[in-house]
Amino acid sequence: MNIPQQVDVEVSNQAVHYWTSSPYLSAITRLQLARCHQDQSDWLDSEFANLCGCQSWLATQDGTKEVHLLLEYLRVLAPYLQQRGLQAELVGWCKAGLHASEILLQHPGWVLFLRGEAQNALGRWNEASESFRAAIEASEREDQQTHARALLALGRLQFNQGAYGIAFETMSAAEACLAQAVDDEQLMTVRAERAAIISIEEIWIKPFPFTLK
Repeated sequence: MNIPQQVDVEVSNQAVHYWTSSPYLSAITRLQLARCHQDQSDWLDSEFANLCGCQSWLATQDGTKEVHLLLEYLRVLAPYLQQRGLQAELVGWCKAGLHASEILLQHPGWVLFLRGEAQNALGRWNEASESFRAAIEASEREDQQTHARALLALGRLQFNQGAYGIAFETMSAAEACLAQAVDDEQLMTVRAERAAIISIEEIWIKPFPFTLK
C-alpha cells in the first residue's frame, strides 16, 4: 500500500515537534553535543545558558531516566564549571547530584568530592573538609580512585592550614590507595607533596621546640 507523501510530511513534522518540545529529549541532545565539544570552551560558553536550563529542569524530576541524565550532566560539565571558575554553580549542581544519588541508591562519593573541590576553591574550608571526609567514607568500598583523590585533597587542605603532621598521615593513606589504584600521575604528585612536608619538618620545625604532631 502506498502512503501519500503528504502523510509522510505530517508524520515527520510531528516527530520534529515532539523532539524539540520534549524537555527530556532536548536535554539528551544538548548533553550529546556538550560531549562532542568538551574541549571547546567557546562553544560551551555559547550554550551554557541552554545547558543550565536543561540541568535545572532535570533537577526538578524524580524519574529514573531523568535522574541518571542529571548525574551525567554533572560528570560531563564539572570540568568546564571548574575551568571557568563557576564554583558556586558547581556546588548547586552537586546538591542536585546528591539528591539524584539518593534516589538511585548510588554511592555519592564522587559528587561529594566535586563539592569539596568547589567549596575549597571558594575558600569555604571547613565545608570542604567535611565534604572530603564524607567522600572518603562514602567511596571507601565502592570507588577506590575517588577514595584516594579525596584523601589527597583533604591532605592538601590540612597542609595549607598548617596541620603538617595530620596532612602527612592523610597523604600517606592517599599514597597507599593510589598505588593500589595504579594512578601513577597522582601517585607521583602525592609523593612529591609528602616529601615537601618532610622538608618543612627538617628545615623549619625540628629546630624549634614543637613538632609536627
